[in-house]
Amino acid sequence: MVAVVGQPDAEWGETPVAVIVVKGDADPARLARLEGTLRSLCRAELAGYKQPRLFAFRTELPLTPAGKIIKREIRESLANPANGDESARGC
Repeated sequence: MVAVVGQPDAEWGETPVAVIVVKGDADPARLARLEGTLRSLCRAELAGYKQPRLFAFRTELPLTPAGKIIKREIRESLANPANGDESARGC
């Protein structure tokens, strides 16, 4: 699962952040390879302003009872990283 949310940015007003649920082992080397692959794919397929500047890896995303991702909670957890369980990597 992946969600992309906006995060406040001093220079641009808001910047995209991709929050990704990783299946299996979340060892740092594997996450670094995955991030590199995702960055390359985003560069090839998306306009520069649409490319995520940060990739955050999580074990799960907050969901409604109907199974929809609750982006508001993701934005709040990114604003307060001490409350989240993500590993975040910037560009």
